[in-house]
Amino acid sequence: MSRTAAVGTERLIAHGMEQLERARAGEEFSAFHLEAGIAACHSAAATYEVTDWPKILLLYDLFLERNDSPVIALNRAVALAKVHGPAAGLSALEQIKNKPALRKYYLFYSVLAEFQLESNQAEEAGRNLEKALALTSMPAEQDFLARRLRAVRRHGDH
Repeated sequence: MSRTAAVGTERLIAHGMEQLERARAGEEFSAFHLEAGIAACHSAAATYEVTDWPKILLLYDLFLERNDSPVIALNRAVALAKVHGPAAGLSALEQIKNKPALRKYYLFYSVLAEFQLESNQAEEAGRNLEKALALTSMPAEQDFLARRLRAVRRHGDH
């Protein structure tokens, strides 16, 4: 990214943060505030490594109190794993795995595979990447998952 584009992006992020602060001053607190707060945490991080995962986890906890969505629970599991490790993420996924909305949701299996890889469960991860790959029809996602699956299989051969 050019320096000019980076400065433009920084200005947009700063403007978004200002708008979020203004919205916080209101009396009403909605799901949009939570979504904006999560997005703000991601945007404010200079790098992925310095993302404020504890704050994101707190926001997802609040979000789940308002909306018991399986997809929100899946996103919360990611934040939980970032804060407490892949075993915590696997435990959270175990609690939601039978939700009908997740049975055919490729991201559930993709996230599960990542936690399994981080827990040295490559064989299980490979099976879940295969499931994820079979459940998506988006070419970019298929390409990503196929590359990930090939990498897991190569690693398993050694």
